[in-house]
Amino acid sequence: MRKSNLRSADEFVWKRHCAGSDVFARCRSVVHLAIAEFALAAVKLDGVHVAEKPPYQRGIRADRRRSLAPAGNIGSAGPSPELGEISWLWRRGDLLAGVADARIVWRLQDSRLTAETSHTLTASELRIHSARGRLSMPSLLSLAAAFTPFAMEAEGIVNLDELHGAVAFAPEVWPVAMQGKGSLDGVKWMGIDLPRIDFVLKQNAKRDLQIALKGGEGGWRLTGDLILSPNGRYNLNVDVTASRAEELPQWTVMMRKKRRNQAVLKLGGSWL
Repeated sequence: MRKSNLRSADEFVWKRHCAGSDVFARCRSVVHLAIAEFALAAVKLDGVHVAEKPPYQRGIRADRRRSLAPAGNIGSAGPSPELGEISWLWRRGDLLAGVADARIVWRLQDSRLTAETSHTLTASELRIHSARGRLSMPSLLSLAAAFTPFAMEAEGIVNLDELHGAVAFAPEVWPVAMQGKGSLDGVKWMGIDLPRIDFVLKQNAKRDLQIALKGGEGGWRLTGDLILSPNGRYNLNVDVTASRAEELPQWTVMMRKKRRNQAVLKLGGSWL
C-alpha cells in the first residue's frame, strides 16, 4: 500500500453549496480545477505563490473550505441535511504531470474520515490508498437521506480501521476493488442493544460490496453478511447461534427460529 508524501504540500479548504443530485460530479470537477490551478501556481517564483479564490478574490495562499449541502432532500420532504465539510492537503510535486496526491479530511457533526488519495486528469476514478475514521451512525444516516429515500434511526459508532480501493465516476459513481475492515460499537436499533460487531469489506467481480459481520457475547455468537449492489439492491443475512436455547438474546424473537438455539434473519430490497 502506497504512502503519500505530503511534506511539500499547500493546504486549502473551500466552501460552497451544491445540489445533492450532482454533488459527486461537482466534486470531481473541483478536483480537476484544483489540479489545473495548482499546476499554474507551482511554476511561479518561490515565495510568490498566488492562487485565485473564485469567483471573488485572490490571495497569497489557497485556503478554502467547502460545506456541502444539497438544495433539496431527495426522496424526502424534510429539511435538507448538511453533508459536511471537506478539507484537502495537496502535494504540488506531481501536479505539472496532471497527478494530484491529496490527504482528504471529511467532517460531519461528530464524524471524521481521513483518506490518502490520488487522481489524474485522464482517470475516471479517485484512488483511495488508505482511509480511516470514526463515524457516528446518526450522521451517516442523515447523509444517506440526502441521496436515497432510505430512512432509519440508530445509535452507535462505525470505527473504520482500514479502507482502500477506488471510487469510479463513470459510468456511475461506485466503488472499485474496495477492501476494508472495522467495527460497530454501541449500536442501538429498534430497542436492541448490540455488542461490538466486527466487519470485513470486500468487492467481488460483479462489483457488489460484501460486508461480513461477526460478533456476540456470553453464550451466543452472531455472523452475517450484507451485500450492496450497484443496481441499488441489498441483501442482509444474519445468524445468531447460542450454546443453549436459553442463552439466545431476547430480541431474536423477531427472527425466524431455525433450531431451538439458532435464529436467522433474511432481508432484501432496494436502498435507492
